[in-house]
Amino acid sequence: MKSVNAFSKKKLGLNHTNFGNTDLLPGYFRNKNYGNWQWLDCGNNLGKATGGLRSNVVDMLKFSSKILAESTFLKRAEPFSLMGMFKRQDGIWMKIGQTGTQLSVMMIDTESSSSAVVLVNCLNKYSVSLARELLLRVFEE
Repeated sequence: MKSVNAFSKKKLGLNHTNFGNTDLLPGYFRNKNYGNWQWLDCGNNLGKATGGLRSNVVDMLKFSSKILAESTFLKRAEPFSLMGMFKRQDGIWMKIGQTGTQLSVMMIDTESSSSAVVLVNCLNKYSVSLARELLLRVFEE
């Protein structure tokens, strides 16, 4: 855990990306506050998700900018797929992350070399659709 935190900060410059339980946002599901996502015991993790790396929107945008700066990603589609991203349409790749009631949606447009991120802390059946719609509108402008 310490080596990943050090790599994120020192090598990638992601100062708000780490493993740990401090300063977590509460999440909501069906109007119930489920509190913070506790990675150490996974007591409220129904899926027992692997990992526990968390970030904020600033670091997620920094990370997506680093992806766009790598020529490997712009030349071939395989690196995006290996990162769990899927293609929405020509040049637009999407990544959805979920941790309990926390949701992140990242889109990268390789044709315009731009990216955008939406973070949601209220999970419902419309969360991904709403985030996707917001991000697609950002790319239209």
